[in-house]
Amino acid sequence: MKSVYLVLLLAASLIVPLTAAGDEVTDIAIQVSPNVIALRSNGTWLTIHADISFAVVDKDSVQLEIEGVTLAPQSLFADDCGDLVAKFPLNAVKDIVKDKTSATMTLSGLTIAGDAFVGSATVAVR
Repeated sequence: MKSVYLVLLLAASLIVPLTAAGDEVTDIAIQVSPNVIALRSNGTWLTIHADISFAVVDKDSVQLEIEGVTLAPQSLFADDCGDLVAKFPLNAVKDIVKDKTSATMTLSGLTIAGDAFVGSATVAVR
């Protein structure tokens, strides 16, 4: 019986490192506001609401990629539900998408445990 427990313990010790922190990528839902980038608008911010708890996010790792260009957030905070909200300068976004009819925006980062998260949404450009 002891040998069975030893085999199970050995097997568990081999499996645990395969699922250790840093190995997972979590897909998250994001909502982009405004959901249409109006190039002639006077808006100030592009705001992304992400379906991940603000408390678990490594704040220095958050970034937004648009058409191959990476932007750092100007502001990060928790919404009323405790989820991540990231704000980016709308004029910087407009400069990137000015020749497009739509653009895919990908928010990514790491949790404080070292796991990656990523979420994408496509918005219209007018």
